[in-house]
Amino acid sequence: MNPAYWVAVALAGVGLLTMVVLALSLGARLRRLARDAGSLRTGIAAATGPIIAAVQATRSRPGTPNR
Repeated sequence: MNPAYWVAVALAGVGLLTMVVLALSLGARLRRLARDAGSLRTGIAAATGPIIAAVQATRSRPGTPNR
């Protein structure tokens, strides 16, 4: 076969391997971001929980405008 064919096959193989490596690293990065977002979401919920409870308690009092 023509040497240009083998060069094209080698370049295609290198391209496919590069895409696989990039996809794996992106997947790991996205998994890490999702884990960090989950812990951040938990922290925000813990910080805003008392505020939400106070607002709901205020709304449940009779005669208080529901804003």
